Amino acid sequence: MALYVHPENQELLWNIMNQNQYLNTMLSYQSIEQKQEWFKNIIQLFYQQNSHKTLDKTQLNQLNKDTLSYMMNYAKAVPPPNNIESSYLSQKNQRTVDTFQNKISTPPIIPDNRADIFNQQFNARQKEYETMLDKKPPAEPDFKEPVNDSAISNMDELIKKHMEERDAELRKYSPPPPLPTIQTEQAVSPPTTEKKTENIILEQETPVLELSEKITILLNEMEALHKKVDILLQRKTHQIRQFPIITPSGESITNNEHEL
Repeated sequence: MALYVHPENQELLWNIMNQNQYLNTMLSYQSIEQKQEWFKNIIQLFYQQNSHKTLDKTQLNQLNKDTLSYMMNYAKAVPPPNNIESSYLSQKNQRTVDTFQNKISTPPIIPDNRADIFNQQFNARQKEYETMLDKKPPAEPDFKEPVNDSAISNMDELIKKHMEERDAELRKYSPPPPLPTIQTEQAVSPPTTEKKTENIILEQETPVLELSEKITILLNEMEALHKKVDILLQRKTHQIRQFPIITPSGESITNNEHEL
């Protein structure tokens, strides 16, 4: 019933009532305050009778027609002022009621969606509040190094690769072949005095000794490197043999069992 007592709808009914010639004639003896009070009482009467209803546009239009009809009938029951003939008023009443009932228009219904807007705002605030309170714990850090523990497809290629790497390391640190420095210099040098020959021999032996010492050091380092490479290769081979092999029957065995 909020639409019925809406100011726009009441203004519409008031204007129609004042435009009705019959009502103006019948209520001409009343003051403006009396007309307003009479109009207010009729609106209140219809509101109380239909307060339990929820009106749509069609129902509001019909209720407006009923209100105007009631006004016409009520004014008809009042004795006409200034000796106005009843027959004229009755005929005029019927024509006017039919005319204005067909002309009643209902103001546009403005949807009252304030409750929906309030609910939407409340839900948005509620969701924002829950998001602020929902503090997710940080992810646990993983300090483990990633281990690629996939099965080895070809063991022979892996062993061959390690052998090639070891040979490359050996070639890298192997000493160059010795140069026949002493014999060449002795063959070219002509025999002179004994003192000069001794000086030449001493001068030739000095770089040879230094080179020999360097070769010895390199050989020792190569020997130590050979041992390290052998140890690493043995460990790698042992690790490789521990990987399981899937047999055609679906069983998993180690390389040692497979060799047996």
